[in-house]
Amino acid sequence: MNTITPTALERRIVAAMPGAHVNVTDLTGGGDHYRVTVVAEQFAGKTPVNRHRMIYNIFKDVLGGALHALSLETVTPEESKKSIDNSPGSRSGSLPRL
Repeated sequence: MNTITPTALERRIVAAMPGAHVNVTDLTGGGDHYRVTVVAEQFAGKTPVNRHRMIYNIFKDVLGGALHALSLETVTPEESKKSIDNSPGSRSGSLPRL
């Protein structure tokens, strides 16, 4: 079975969205189900659905094949900062640190 690596996912996103910060987690260990968090200025003014479409378009050639499932979190740098600032005492979480 073909798979796609976390590094390949990250590289594709950064190539399509320069400046993006990406965190990829393999959910099953099989290389085809991932949780991906993307912090990118390109999401500003976009709805959550349109943000996800932006990411899915990057992988349209492998979705349903080497890449079976993506769980996405897509935020702007400002939203990422607010999320970190609003979590008292906790600096952990899935958002990449800027």
